[in-house]
Amino acid sequence: MYTLSFLFCWATLQVSAQPVLTTESQTPQIGETYEVQFADVFVFEPGPGGAEQTWDFSELNLPFTELQFSILEPGDGLSAADFPDADFVWRLDEFQAYNYYQVSETGLDLVGGASGTADNILFLEIFSDSEDGLHYPATYADSYTYFSAFTAHFFGMTSYNERNGEVEYDGYGTLILPDGTTYENVLRMIIRSETTAFPIIETQYAWMLPGQFIPLMVYTSDDDDESSPSIYYSKKNSTTATSSPVNVDLGLRLQQNPVKDQLQFQGTTEVLRNATIHLWSSSGQRLNHKLNSAAIDVTHLPAGIYYLTVSTTRGQQVLPFVKG
Repeated sequence: MYTLSFLFCWATLQVSAQPVLTTESQTPQIGETYEVQFADVFVFEPGPGGAEQTWDFSELNLPFTELQFSILEPGDGLSAADFPDADFVWRLDEFQAYNYYQVSETGLDLVGGASGTADNILFLEIFSDSEDGLHYPATYADSYTYFSAFTAHFFGMTSYNERNGEVEYDGYGTLILPDGTTYENVLRMIIRSETTAFPIIETQYAWMLPGQFIPLMVYTSDDDDESSPSIYYSKKNSTTATSSPVNVDLGLRLQQNPVKDQLQFQGTTEVLRNATIHLWSSSGQRLNHKLNSAAIDVTHLPAGIYYLTVSTTRGQQVLPFVKG
């Protein structure tokens, strides 16, 4: 009897040691900021799933680009009036991009997004069926599917889209980031999704820490030959978010928007000579591109919203555009 009781208690402790994500633990505090290191990765092995794993990426030596995420009051976001039920907004500072979330009975639901400035809203996405891709509570071996429907407004055009996804929590254990930082009690989730407007299946591996909204690390890939797999890893900052991101106007403009095949600049193109130029998808994935003088070939990109970032010693300019 003593032995059975001991085994029961030991088994209970083992189960309780598994990390659990709850709505309370994953809802961020207003003002949180995160430093995110982003890089393309052409060869990457996310490692096995299962219990008590150790995912060691400390030897991953890549040319990372630093980005900043901020959590704001919904009223401080772009086009906030379109999201009256939002409880917080997540901002990617460098892209002037905002995602609005609502705290629901089942978790954290994405209700829409916007990008641009107050004087020029370039892209607006409003969900008629919110995306409940973050179900809580969640722990190892949980899985579920989700559905969302939204209307995108950009450059005078409107597009209705639906997205289907499936989520699996396939492992937990210890995560060692590329900078050597070690986290225990980490839960890994795999997200596979497809949007009707873009017939591409995207797969994400995300390592989640109870108590932190932004994943510790994310690996993203898809079945599109024109995009590069990418990773990012994050660190919560001690600084408080400001209401407006810092970007500069380098004097660059696009000759056409929407674009069909060649992304061409007008204006002060001399800044391109010593600039670092990156092309990003709306999901934050850096894409392959061919830079030829003041033009970038986007012929093979699927229709959608993209961001071009031009970085110099003076700062960074973001140029959103639509591939028609």
